[in-house]
Amino acid sequence: RWLNPHAPLQVTTALNLGTLDRHTAERVAGVPAGAVVKLKVGMAPVSEELERLRKLRRRLPAGVRFRLDANGAWERGQAERFLAGCAQLPVESLEEPLRQADVAALGALQATVPFPLAVDESLERLGERLWQFPPIRRLVIKPMVAGGPRAALELARRAGEAGMESLLTTVVEGAVGVWAVLHTAAALEGERPSPPHGLATSGWLARDLTTPPRLEGDSVALSERSGLLPAPPPGTFD
Repeated sequence: RWLNPHAPLQVTTALNLGTLDRHTAERVAGVPAGAVVKLKVGMAPVSEELERLRKLRRRLPAGVRFRLDANGAWERGQAERFLAGCAQLPVESLEEPLRQADVAALGALQATVPFPLAVDESLERLGERLWQFPPIRRLVIKPMVAGGPRAALELARRAGEAGMESLLTTVVEGAVGVWAVLHTAAALEGERPSPPHGLATSGWLARDLTTPPRLEGDSVALSERSGLLPAPPPGTFD
């Protein structure tokens, strides 16, 4: 509420299923209908990953969509083949498809698909041309990389002015960092609706510093009480 008095107390998040591999289907238990699931791609040949996505789709509830992140794995030809193979798949977006991202190549790829392409790590490399001639439809913002909550919100506003949507995601921080990103995401939601954010990373840690946000389906609730963190369970720090 300090960042935005109109911030809601619930934020929708994508569910993180990790790398798309032969074990991914074992991690889909509890995924609710209509959710967005995040998957890392670009680790195997294009044809193999497309087949894994087709099989995974049959294991998931109705309306589930794939948020894919290639982490700059592909040359342009590989990206084109992958995107062509996504035609009959429920893809919500594809992040960082190109190894050497540039405005012209990203724009050409975006023109071939109805869903957003997104950039994250390529933001600095693309420079001012990204804002002058936005080649893609989405910007992924990590507040801890952008310079903190207020810097992340300013970046999201700039993206909106350029015609791009934006969402916030963590960098696999501990609970304190995840709560900070959650509050920032709520502040952004109070300004404009956003795609589901990337907040479901606490489960990847073996131990944490304090209580992380708890997922209920595909959303996370904030508290009315003051402060960044919720009250810890009794005996947590005994």
